[in-house]
Amino acid sequence: MESWWLPTWQPLLVLLPTMLLLYHTVSSWHCGERCLPLPPGPRGLPFVGNILHTSDMTHRGLAQLASRYGGLLHLRLGRLRTVVVSTPEMARLVLHVNDRAFADRPTTAAIDYLTYDRADMVFAPYGPETDPEIKSWGTKHIEYIGGIHEFCRCRGDFLHPRWIRPCYGPLWRQLRKLCINRLFNRRRAASWAAVHDGVDSLLREVTKNSGAVVNVGELVFGMSMKITLRLRLELAGGVPGMQLGMLAVELALARLLHGFDWSLPGGTGSAGELDMEETYGLTAPRAVRLSAVPVPRLSHL
Repeated sequence: MESWWLPTWQPLLVLLPTMLLLYHTVSSWHCGERCLPLPPGPRGLPFVGNILHTSDMTHRGLAQLASRYGGLLHLRLGRLRTVVVSTPEMARLVLHVNDRAFADRPTTAAIDYLTYDRADMVFAPYGPETDPEIKSWGTKHIEYIGGIHEFCRCRGDFLHPRWIRPCYGPLWRQLRKLCINRLFNRRRAASWAAVHDGVDSLLREVTKNSGAVVNVGELVFGMSMKITLRLRLELAGGVPGMQLGMLAVELALARLLHGFDWSLPGGTGSAGELDMEETYGLTAPRAVRLSAVPVPRLSHL
């Protein structure tokens, strides 16, 4: 009869998951005996808990769980137990009625080290020891605000117009002259010609394609690039023409919204039928891109 044997590390691979599962079962059983009853919630997997229940879109996953388990539910994210509040009634009970019970903030080793074992006002545990300190701090804060108001009244009496005009009158006249000659002159107004030309060409392009789906974002981006490339500005440690380009985008969007009525493709449907589903991303973008048809509503378009 042939004998077989396993390498020394293979029994460890079998024994380690068994020991971890046994530890998780025993710890959960002991916690169930000594812990207070928790709100309802889904049963979690060993070690990871309910992390997989939240899905990629966390707010939608929590909304689905709230519709099933109610406005107050319990989740276990790894070893961290979390209570989720998702209705106005439960939020009022937590934040208003029982605010003292939830006044303490969770801490970590880093917070304990930086705040000298939670000795500051933000992370200090709420209780009989900190209540007098909070009241004393609030009283001093109110007195400090009252002193500021009193100082403002004294400063207002000191800075009377009859004292300011003789001192700063010539300065304001020079500033007014500088603004008129440098900022609001004809040359400065002519520098906006590129912006006006770009917006006019954008409106003509949208009007030419009225009744069809128009990619407004692409048109606005192209107009901004043309305006920015026509500028002759110094870098000055930043992006050339950035502020002017942003102003051009805002102006173009304002004129588009003002000069056209927008409808869905095909002429059917309403705003309530739009697909507002999001997809996973840095800013939760729309899963289905918005398409709208411009219809001119002004006589000169």
